[in-house]
Amino acid sequence: MWQYFTIRRACHFPRLFAVIWLCSPHPAKGQPDDSLRHSYFVGVKAHGGFIIPHSTEIINVSGTRPVGFQLDVSRINRSARAWNKCNCYSQVGLSFAYFNYQNPTVLGSSYNLIAYMEPLLTYRPRLNFRFRTGAGLTYLNQIYDADTNPTNLFFSSSLSGFLMVGFSAHYSWSPHWNTNLGLHYNHISNGGLQQPNKGMNFPTLNLGVEYNLNPVVLRPRGEKAVVDRKVHPFIGGFGNLRTVESTPAEPSTNRWQLGIYGGILKKFTTTNAWLIGTEFSYDGSIKEKGERNGEVVSPWLFSILGGHQFCFGRFGFSQQIGHYTYRDYAFRTDIFQRYAITYLIAMKVSVGISLKAHAQEAEQMDVRAAYVF
Repeated sequence: MWQYFTIRRACHFPRLFAVIWLCSPHPAKGQPDDSLRHSYFVGVKAHGGFIIPHSTEIINVSGTRPVGFQLDVSRINRSARAWNKCNCYSQVGLSFAYFNYQNPTVLGSSYNLIAYMEPLLTYRPRLNFRFRTGAGLTYLNQIYDADTNPTNLFFSSSLSGFLMVGFSAHYSWSPHWNTNLGLHYNHISNGGLQQPNKGMNFPTLNLGVEYNLNPVVLRPRGEKAVVDRKVHPFIGGFGNLRTVESTPAEPSTNRWQLGIYGGILKKFTTTNAWLIGTEFSYDGSIKEKGERNGEVVSPWLFSILGGHQFCFGRFGFSQQIGHYTYRDYAFRTDIFQRYAITYLIAMKVSVGISLKAHAQEAEQMDVRAAYVF
């Protein structure tokens, strides 16, 4: 009886979908509806790549080829206000990505949830190019363990941070469908909360398809955005927890690093700006390590930085080179890099996350907020 009812009910599904289709507004003859303000997308991608062996300690476990898949949901706001923010349209969305590092007993797999923005760089009818940047969280099912997994120096905490940047080409072969080919640079790090924290850098080539639920025509607007030539000072604060590893005599512990930073930002195009600034911080983990070694080490750090920032509406992605002008402990280099993704939550207040690295090795990740004058 239940099977008979199920079959009878299933027979009505095509009629139900036909009624919904006929009653729903949709573009005639499959053409894009230029009156719509938003366009929504669903996409899938397949990834293949390699791990960068950025340290001699991880060369032996860096020879595998990560593979994965990714599911995206996103939208484009095509209003004049959205365009005027950066003289471009930007696709904003959420990704779920799975990566298998082809070494199940040591590196395992990761499950990643990533918020991203993807400004369009060109607006040809069939072919366009895009730049993507994103940040999120990752769950890792294999991490470092001194006894059972001592060679995995990449990951030491199951929950870590995920950062990525990439470029892609999209070819539309119908109003609803496009095929895309891209190159992503991915980074996983726990931000220095647990040690060891070498972090993993793995570029991937990806191929995907994307379905546009309600196509709209994306044309560059006629108004040419005026470049803001003013110099904008900014000042802010940052912080994170850093782990001091255990020793035979002392257990592991966490210590705060807190700091302030400031500088100036000046645009030279509608989407590009120069940055110059300084950082001043107190790192409690430095003091703790010194005390454990019977040394008196100052926990204060002072640095100068300079670099570039992409400005896409409320989003910013900066890349800076820094130099320690004061540091009271020995290290192999005085040069570091800082990468930051920020979002302007109010007219003059931005929040974001930042990654600090020495060459290819991540040191720490922090959260930060700033006031832009």
